[in-house]
Amino acid sequence: MHSSNHALAACQKIHRLGKTPTVALVRQYSSQSLTIPEIVKAIQMWKNNPKIVIEEPKETKLSAPDNLEERVKMLEKHVVELSNKLDSLMRAAT
Repeated sequence: MHSSNHALAACQKIHRLGKTPTVALVRQYSSQSLTIPEIVKAIQMWKNNPKIVIEEPKETKLSAPDNLEERVKMLEKHVVELSNKLDSLMRAAT
């Protein structure tokens, strides 16, 4: 899930709790680390369309397969995903 979707999902969750989304609340309720510009953009998007439907992000859990080769492949895939996320965060920070 894209980081703006995480922020929008947090806005929805906050709204369902009867609160108005703020940067601090979105950071608190988001399942991932977000930059302030990402949060501000998501709050603006949410204010423009508070009924927008964003699926709640699901936590990804690694299950340990019995086969060592499968586990290595799974871990390599996870490393690539994390590297891609880190790259996108680094690009957003500059």
